[in-house]
Amino acid sequence: MEIQEAIKVIRSLADGLHPETREVLKEDAVCRNPQVVMALNRALAALVTQEQRELKKPASAGQYWSRAEDK
Repeated sequence: MEIQEAIKVIRSLADGLHPETREVLKEDAVCRNPQVVMALNRALAALVTQEQRELKKPASAGQYWSRAEDK
C-alpha cells in the first residue's frame, strides 16, 4: 500500500467514515472512540510527514555510488 492510499484510509476512519463506501460509521464503532480518533490523527500526521520527506529527497537517494563518486 502506498502512503497516499494509507492517508486516505486513515483520514476516512478518523472522520468516522467507512474508507470504501464513505458511509458514516455506527456510534459504537471503535473508530468513533475519542482515544482512537486521536491515535488515528497522530498516525495520519506521521504519514503526511513521511510523504513530504519522500517527496523532498533527491531522485538518486538510496542508489549506489559510482566508482568516481566513491573516490
